Parts: sequence; structure tokens; C-alpha cells
Amino acid sequence: MDTARIAPLERFVRTGGAAAARRLLSVSLEQSGYIRQIPETEGLSVGPGELLLVLDNEKQKLEALGARTALIKALVAFGVEYENPDSALALLKKAQGREAAPLDVRDMTQVLKGGRQSEVRMAQSGLAEAWNNYRRALLAYRRTVFKAPFPGLLADIAYKKGQWLPAATEALKLLDLSEIRLHCDVLEKEAPLITSGQSAEVAFPSLPQKTFRARVFAVNPAVDPESHTVRVTLSIANPGVLIRPGMYARARIAVKTLPKRLVVPRRALVLRDNRELVFVVRDSLAQWCYVQTGARNDRLVEIVSSEFNLRPGEPVVVEGHFSLAHNARVNPRAVFRVK
Repeated sequence: MDTARIAPLERFVRTGGAAAARRLLSVSLEQSGYIRQIPETEGLSVGPGELLLVLDNEKQKLEALGARTALIKALVAFGVEYENPDSALALLKKAQGREAAPLDVRDMTQVLKGGRQSEVRMAQSGLAEAWNNYRRALLAYRRTVFKAPFPGLLADIAYKKGQWLPAATEALKLLDLSEIRLHCDVLEKEAPLITSGQSAEVAFPSLPQKTFRARVFAVNPAVDPESHTVRVTLSIANPGVLIRPGMYARARIAVKTLPKRLVVPRRALVLRDNRELVFVVRDSLAQWCYVQTGARNDRLVEIVSSEFNLRPGEPVVVEGHFSLAHNARVNPRAVFRVK
């Protein structure tokens, strides 16, 4: 037997969509070459910083080591020749995050007039050139290796050790499935009801008997002009990796709560002469009680008013009532009691 009550009434927006990984990374390299190292097992768990892909890069490694040695020699020479090498080190540090930009007339004028002495000394000593060569060699080496930027699972491994990998070609994927993103479309008239942080319930047909708690992660501010829908993204915790990308789900988003409403099950409602009524059970007799309804969700409906003063605590019929007559005796098992 169901139980109705004086209680908050939640309103929902129903939708559905396909699951996606929280983060999905296509692993590729800018450099072509023969693969020296690549995982063989899909579904393998890897940690951040773990090597996922390495090309045959002995040449690049040696060039990076040689450039590093040359940079150290240039630093030592600069420190011996100039009293304040800290200025050069500060410039090198600043150059790491500075975008490459051509010298303009003002810059060249400053140099010719004796300004920007730290940069001039770096150029004359060869330190600037050694620094740039080292960075260039290091970049070339790093283009032959790929490290996992976040923990995840490996998927879609398309190459094996020893094979030639063309530049910018996907070798495998890295998926972060600690959380799942569910991308749904809702009608534009319902979109204003939805905001980030609202709770939701999600059910996957492929995972029966299990419901997942979710929250609204993002709401697209744009409306699709063809479908007149708005994309809403839900976030779902995924311990045990039960949810996989591509799985379809049904979702309902709690958009509003009405406090302390008298509610009955929606299945208690009967339409007679275009008016809604419920059969209230009094003295084991089912009596017509015309009602005015308000808000509703998929299970409950609010009773705003009634002709015969339906009160909390009175049972109403929920089964076999479409052919039920007024003042008919009813089976107590087919009633719904309001608390």
C-alpha cells in the first residue's frame, strides 16, 4: 500500500541522453616515427605522469643532452665574465613564459643607445643562443613522448610496438571515468527552470534496479534553433566504473519544491464529465469527491480543494475505480491512505 502525506512536492523535468567520460584525451604526437613503447591492454588503469607513448627518439635525446651541456657551459662563462649573473638568470626565467615577438624600432634604438645591457651581454656571450638551442632540442624530444596528464583508463589502442606512427595520428585514448557527464536536451520552455547545482536522478536501462544521484553541471545558454532545445550536462559519480561512455540514460531533474502540500497518487484521479475526482473511502464506501488539482510530478498530485473536504488521513481508491460506482463497497487493499 502506498502512502500519501502532507509533505513537500517536488517537480521534475524529464530528459535523457548518452553518457560521456569526464575527460577524454586522444593520444597522438606531433612527430612521426617508429613506436618504441605503447600499452598493449585496453582498460588498463594509469596514473598521472605515466608514459603512454614513446617513439624511437635516441637522436632527439642526444641532441637535447648536448644542448643542455652547451647551456651549462654558456652559463658558467657568463658568470665568470660578468659580476652580476643573476640578471641573466632572471631574464631566462622571464623568457620561459614570454611570447616570441620581433624587435621593433624602439627596441633597436634602446640597444644602439646602450640600453638593455643584460640582454646585450647574453647575446654577446652566446648564452641567449645556447638557451634557445636547448629549448628547441627539448621541444623536439618532448614531441616523441607522451605522458598521461591525469589518471584514467586506456581505450581504443590502434597501434603496436614497432609500427610506424604518422604525426598527429591517434594511437589510443585516455578516459577519466571517475565522473560521468550526461549530455541531455530539454525543451526551451523548461530550460529557465534548470540551474547549475540542482539534483537529479539518473537510471540506465543497462543497469536495472539501480538509480544514480546526479547534479546539474552546466546549462548551455544557447537554444538550438532547429530542435528548440537546450543542452544540459549532468555530473554523476562513478565508483566502480559501472557507467561506461555511450550508455543511454533517463534522467529527471528536480527543479522546484512546493512545501507542505496535500497530495494523493496520480493513479487515484478519475475523469468524469471532464472533471477530476477521487473516490474517498468513508465507512467502507467509495464516495465521489470532485477535486481541484495543482502541481504534480510523475507519482503525486496536489489537491488544492475538494467538494467533500478530503482530509489527511482518509483513504482513497487507487485500483479498479474507473468502473466504480458512488457508495460502492471497496477492498481496503486497493486504497491509498493519506497521513
